[in-house]
Amino acid sequence: MMRGLAGVWLCLAACAPASKPAPPPYALEPVVARELAALEIEVAREPAPRVQNGPALELSEARDLLGAVVGSEGKLRLAALDDLKQLGERVVPALRTELVANDDDPALRAAAVEALAEIATPSAIDALLERLERARREADPEPWMRAHCAWRLPLAKADWSADRLLLALKYESDYETVIWLARSLEANGSLAGVVGLDVIARGPNAERAAEATSVLQAWAGARGLAGPAELLAAYHGGAFVDREEPNPASVRARLATWKRIQSLSEWQLRGVDDARFVLVQSGPSAVDALARALHDENRYVRVHAAQVLERMGPRARAAVDPLLDALRERGLAPQAARALGRLGEARARPALAAELDRSRPFEVRVAAARALADLGADGVEDSLQPLLDPATPTDLRYASASALLSVRGFGDAGAELELVAAAIAANAAEAPPFEATIERWLARAGEPAAELRTRWYELASDPERPRKRAELLAGLAQPRK
Repeated sequence: MMRGLAGVWLCLAACAPASKPAPPPYALEPVVARELAALEIEVAREPAPRVQNGPALELSEARDLLGAVVGSEGKLRLAALDDLKQLGERVVPALRTELVANDDDPALRAAAVEALAEIATPSAIDALLERLERARREADPEPWMRAHCAWRLPLAKADWSADRLLLALKYESDYETVIWLARSLEANGSLAGVVGLDVIARGPNAERAAEATSVLQAWAGARGLAGPAELLAAYHGGAFVDREEPNPASVRARLATWKRIQSLSEWQLRGVDDARFVLVQSGPSAVDALARALHDENRYVRVHAAQVLERMGPRARAAVDPLLDALRERGLAPQAARALGRLGEARARPALAAELDRSRPFEVRVAAARALADLGADGVEDSLQPLLDPATPTDLRYASASALLSVRGFGDAGAELELVAAAIAANAAEAPPFEATIERWLARAGEPAAELRTRWYELASDPERPRKRAELLAGLAQPRK
């Protein structure tokens, strides 16, 4: 009898489906250090710029050659410029000095900019970028020189300059220079300047506003779009990801990206903030690097990398799979969840819904609910509905209501709307994400919500905006039958 039972047991065990093997532990490695070391070796192996025999030129000799450029026209001017170009590295130090010689003829400095762009070696491009960055380090009485450098840089065809152009864009206050920075970035395949151009186009300086609008219109037309508004929406929506930056990015461009990622581990907050700004505005190669940095051994690098991907939004959609994998790492899961919500990929919904389970850490559950509010909770309502129970902790309850509101119609918002209104009133600092949920809900509602939508946006600049908006929503909740 016992032998018979044992045989049955063995048969059942043999016929049972094989259990799915557990995934390996989430790997943490020196990713950034390894990438930097490899890229530094590649850069060191690049052929050195051709150097004409002879010593470096003195400043006076360089000025004589620049004078020939300034004082000539047509073929003679081109010949004088070519003489400087042929000198290459021998003349770069003198031209670099000329860029900051404020006591000299402005025409000579403009010619020095042109010559450096023609020479186009790494040190020549660095000289132009250094002059462009001067306003970030000290008072610069000549903004026209910064604009001139930004104008000439595309001649050098150096995609790695985009990293520093982006940082210059963060600090630049001269509208003309911002316009030329944007154009230089676009020449390198990046549309990151569209946001700055849009600010100028809507600003008080009529001349620069017209110029910025003209640039935006031209870029929109070249991409088959109606105008600036459509261009901005397409950029933020990730429509141009496949067309951004040279493919593949140069070794120097990739090295610049990894150096920014390394800066995410700094204690000095300015460096971290600068790195985040540049990386958020960067292109597809940065998305790939940030996705790999999610496995770096430094916790700050991992967390900042996920947050940068979140801020990139749909432009970072290539990072969906690495972010889904990052949900396994407890210290990274909240940031990974929030990023998945912003990337706009519907296939992340089931994984985010699974993160709502009681077995998951509380902060991960809240982050997953907030992510579903951004992404839309279509198909996962059953995972969220129980979390509206009054016994649910407030933060999770509010976030779950916000997620459910993403699938409710204008006349079908019950407890969810009440809870989102309560969240807006409860904490002004935490109100913006919930206000964004309401704005998406109102936009989907169309004409029936027109009056409410108008009143809602009229309160945008009101000092008591959260309280008044919450009151505006009071009474709108309709119990579902």
